[in-house]
Amino acid sequence: MKLIIPTIEHKERVWEYRQEFIDFKDTIHGSSSIAHFSDYESWLEKTLKIRSEAASYNLVDADTYFAMINDEIVGMIQVRHSLNEHLLKFGGHIGYSVRPRERKKGYATKMLKLALEECRKLGIKKVLITCNKDNPASEKTILKNNGIFENEIMEDNGNIILRYWITIKDYIETENLILRKAVKEDASDLFNNFWLHEVTARYMLWPPIKTLEEAIARIERTIEHQKNGTAFCVCLKSTNKAIGLAGVKIMEDGSVEDAGVGVGPDFTGKGYGTEITKALVDFSFNHLKAEVVRFGCCEENEKSAKMILKCGFKYQSLSEEMERKWDGKIYRVKTFSMTIAEWKKLKEIN
Repeated sequence: MKLIIPTIEHKERVWEYRQEFIDFKDTIHGSSSIAHFSDYESWLEKTLKIRSEAASYNLVDADTYFAMINDEIVGMIQVRHSLNEHLLKFGGHIGYSVRPRERKKGYATKMLKLALEECRKLGIKKVLITCNKDNPASEKTILKNNGIFENEIMEDNGNIILRYWITIKDYIETENLILRKAVKEDASDLFNNFWLHEVTARYMLWPPIKTLEEAIARIERTIEHQKNGTAFCVCLKSTNKAIGLAGVKIMEDGSVEDAGVGVGPDFTGKGYGTEITKALVDFSFNHLKAEVVRFGCCEENEKSAKMILKCGFKYQSLSEEMERKWDGKIYRVKTFSMTIAEWKKLKEIN
């Protein structure tokens, strides 16, 4: 499943989605009021405009997505960037619907998890989710996503709304490490512990750097890169000192691949690579809803290959030769993969 911003190419499919709700006499929550529009083009224009210019409609900025499996729209979900007085009482940050014939398949839970990841990217720390008291299926979806009940409020028509809050952690915690967003103050630690060392860059696509000024410039690029929500600064839990970087990236087919995992030479041989890899795998399956996760390493990096296999991956392929831009080194990449079924089996064993 993926969340997709609407385009004109979706017209026929979303109009079928809309008609299905009309036939079932059901409300299309999280749809930017699509049932009130007589043509797709007008709805699309408004929906795209309220992503950043909602004030012109007396609304809050919001992103509306199609939840898609292959080419089929199975649901719609809207992420509101902030709360006005009405949303704080009744509507919350997220509204969603699943098409009637696709219900009872767990799609709502997956959709909400993906929407919470979008909230993470927007910097929303606490997400308000609401549902009608007489909708136990929606309440169950909220609880599965760690919703904490606050209270219930009665609307003017007597309908009772249940209000839940979900706290979004913007970091990953392991036994010895914290994977968090980098800040400017990490430049010195990353320079001394990680970026300075040629041995660290041996298997990386970036060159080592020689001055703190270069590190300050690089930390700014790192901070910008980490806004995507899937890249992290690796820190010791005991001191919060930055010792490396790690992350994953979401591919077009919905799979997840590593975007590099590395710690400085003073911190190798301590099992940190295994901790980071396992944490990123869990993050990919739990939060990014990946069906397949792939990790890779240079062909000659036997220690990394051994560690990846130890984490439960299976060897998949060896790439063609490539040239590293900063020094002309010729290298090949070994790729290892793990499916969600294999991950679940590992979790049962461990």
